[in-house]
Amino acid sequence: MDSSRTTLSPIRHLEGQAASVPVDDLASHLLDAFSVATFVVDAGTRILVQNRSANHLLSRSNWLERRDERLALRHTVPTLATMLKLGSSSGEMRRIAPPAKQGEPELLVRRLSGSGLWLILAHEAVPALPWLQRRFGLTPAETTLASALSNGTPQADVAVQLGVSVNTVKSQAKALYAKVGVSRQSELVWLMASAPECLLDVTEDPAPRGRR
Repeated sequence: MDSSRTTLSPIRHLEGQAASVPVDDLASHLLDAFSVATFVVDAGTRILVQNRSANHLLSRSNWLERRDERLALRHTVPTLATMLKLGSSSGEMRRIAPPAKQGEPELLVRRLSGSGLWLILAHEAVPALPWLQRRFGLTPAETTLASALSNGTPQADVAVQLGVSVNTVKSQAKALYAKVGVSRQSELVWLMASAPECLLDVTEDPAPRGRR
């Protein structure tokens, strides 16, 4: 089975789901395969599901915590719920940086289309670029673009980094997404996380499962 296709299903499975409907076991199981710590929360940051990597992250993080069944940030103003409200456009991925010099992963946040749910990835570097380049035959320029976009970098900032126009980045990103079989930046992040180097054995828990 082609993992680069099947591992995109959690996002598509959750889009359009009402916040009042529990996240089902299928989506939870699919999320568990990812080494990237992943949360699905409602607009009030109530955690509907978190994968096993998220459980492990919460057990060691000095920034992220589960407080009264909600995902919260220590030592950070404004609150996570306020940050979500400030970036409410569906489909757009935003970055929330941790406090400086804490060694914590940044958060990649996206509102799921057609629902009141938010997808939050605690993004850390993953060794997926060589796999992505081999798997899809990416050129060096496409690999550079994929690296920037998979970090959650806005296209305007990517344009500055590469010294090209925003329209050029948009055009190149569209071609890149088509080549690797995704339709948006957040799905590229998932694809990178689904590289064989980054998938967990779902038959073995890296850390005890938390409450769902």
